[in-house]
Formats: sequence, C-alpha cells, structure tokens
Amino acid sequence: MENVTSNSSMPMGNGNGKSLQEIISKQQEHFKRIGRIGELFVLEKERIKLAGTRYAALVRDLTDDPDTHYDILSFTVDGEEIYIEVKSTTSTNPHSKFYMSQDEIDIAWNYWVNDCDYQIHRVFAVGGKIDRFIFTSAWLFREYDFIGKTFEVRRKVAA
Repeated sequence: MENVTSNSSMPMGNGNGKSLQEIISKQQEHFKRIGRIGELFVLEKERIKLAGTRYAALVRDLTDDPDTHYDILSFTVDGEEIYIEVKSTTSTNPHSKFYMSQDEIDIAWNYWVNDCDYQIHRVFAVGGKIDRFIFTSAWLFREYDFIGKTFEVRRKVAA
C-alpha cells in the first residue's frame, strides 16, 4: 500500500508561492475577525437595548469562556436571561447558510427543550451596512435543515 502524506510546506499549484498551511491560516484569521466583529456588534446592540436598566451592565461577552456554550449572556428588560450564539457573515443575506458544530446544535436543542431563551443572532453584511437577524432555537429547528458535512473518521478495530 502506498503511504501518502501531506506536506503543508509545499507551495500550492496556483503559482503564488504560498503553502497550504499559510492559506488556511490566513482564511482562519479572516473568519475569526468576521466572527469577532459580529460578536462585538451584538454585545453593543444588547447593551443599547438595555440602556437605562440595571441589566445593561450585566451583559457579558463569554466567547472565550470554556465553561459556557454560547457567546453572549444578555437579558430581557424584565431581567430574564438570554443565551446568544452569534453567527456572522459578510453576505448581505441574513438567511445565507452558516455552520454550527454538533455541540452548538446540542446546546441549542437542550436550551429549547428546557424553555430557556436561546437565540441565534445572525450578523450579516460585516464590512458593509452591518445588521442582525435574531431567531430563537425553536425557529432554528423549525425553519432550518441540518446537513452533516464533517465526519470523524476512525480506524476500525479488528474483532
């Protein structure tokens, strides 16, 4: 059997001299930057929504907290918690496809079945006339299809 491996330091065949690793790294930085802009946009909008209430100061950015499973903790004007997952895009279409991990889907489902206010804030037109479309986990499971495209591949164990 031929053993084929990837050498990430090899230049791509596109003639630009960049390695696959450099291209992927640059793409990841780009997507992370778009995501961060969206998160900060939602954080600001939530604080503005709650301005003049005691809850404005309690809105939290939790994107780097490994113990939470959402990006932002916000509140209704009556103090009920809202758990927010932010999904950002440069597309001007708020209904364009987006990606969620299995963990994110499981969390959305668990919050929904436990009657928690879990929302997806779809930030669109990042880099342009930025805005957001807000929908609940109930809307997510009712209006969207989940198409698996990534699989964990493991070697079979001999019986």
